[in-house]
Amino acid sequence: MAENLSPAEKKKRKRRTIILIVLGALAAIVLVNVLASGEPESVVNVEPVEKRTLESVVSGPGHVRPAIEVNLVALTAGQIVRVAVVEGQQVHTGDLILEIDPDQSQSLLSQSQAGYSAAQAQLDLAQATLTQAEDNFTRQQHLYDDGLISKQEWEATQTQLQIARAQHEAAKSQSWGALASIRAARDSVDKTRYSSPMDGVVVALNFEEGDIAYPPTYSINPLATIASLEGMKVEAEIDETDVVSLELNQPARVEVEAFPRESFAGYVSEIARSAKTTLSGSEAEVVNFEIKVVITDELPATVLPGMSATVEITTDTAEDTLSVPISAVVVRDRETVLEWLGEDFALPNDWDEVEGVFVLDGETVSFRPVVTGISDEAFIEILSGVEEGETVVSGPYKELRELEHGGAVTVAEVTVEEEEEE
Repeated sequence: MAENLSPAEKKKRKRRTIILIVLGALAAIVLVNVLASGEPESVVNVEPVEKRTLESVVSGPGHVRPAIEVNLVALTAGQIVRVAVVEGQQVHTGDLILEIDPDQSQSLLSQSQAGYSAAQAQLDLAQATLTQAEDNFTRQQHLYDDGLISKQEWEATQTQLQIARAQHEAAKSQSWGALASIRAARDSVDKTRYSSPMDGVVVALNFEEGDIAYPPTYSINPLATIASLEGMKVEAEIDETDVVSLELNQPARVEVEAFPRESFAGYVSEIARSAKTTLSGSEAEVVNFEIKVVITDELPATVLPGMSATVEITTDTAEDTLSVPISAVVVRDRETVLEWLGEDFALPNDWDEVEGVFVLDGETVSFRPVVTGISDEAFIEILSGVEEGETVVSGPYKELRELEHGGAVTVAEVTVEEEEEE
């Protein structure tokens, strides 16, 4: 049965039909274009494989310290009665730095001297008594030999001699003890005066007149620190993953934060064998090892102990070696690589993960396993796997992460500004 429509309804239905036809045509065009083009191409950055000189560098923060410094520590407890210097003062060997109240030590010395005098008097008396007993025994021995005295009288004389000898030995021991007390008292007096052990500068003075000084058992602070500023070093901390690359006498560069445009040559002089473990903000353990770098360049006079610095130690050098940007080297699992290159492709048995680069081949890329060497901040040495002059994909990271062997790529155009930055 025919549908009766008004002229307005017929016009509306015709318009709807035309729209559906147009939308269908557009959808068909899009579908054809997608099928013709396949997967969208990756837009990538590329770099040539070139020969460069690479230096592998380990770095760490630290502080400038004098190459030679001596801490003066209190050897006796007492009140500081005199400070003869100020921080920064030049001193010479033997110059007085400070003095601890010597009264008690002087009193002990006087008592010891008096005790020694008394002991020496007793020794003199014992010596005289011994001499008399020896003379008497000699006379009595002759009389006894001539039969002029009895054996009992001779034995009494002998006993007196033995007593005199024992008393003399006791007096001699007392004299030696008194003499030792004098030496100890004098040493105690000497420990109240502290002088500079070398020519240098007072770089730290931790006490003032009136303060009480204690030996290191009870106090961690030295009385003062004397340093020779003719040579400087940097005490730095190196991460546990990097310290294994360090050796004594390796060349180093030192940058002092107060002198940002300068760096100074040096060498590694010490490497700690015990770690320093601290907690980071996330409470994870940070394990570092302390090293010392002696600065061999002449430093400005305004470089002072305690200034912040950074050390960079060259651990290895490769001259005129093939290299690519570090970002160009990617890692793929063994199964994926063999799937790409064929099961017969020769990979070392212990390569569960394979380092490689994507080499540009026209409008596609090929995955190439490589053997890497040392690296610097930007480039990594390639020992095998690519040839000089070949071009490798260096980024972006997202594209490299998803790139596959044989994948189609478009090389990004380099702007004038980017070329100038390079």
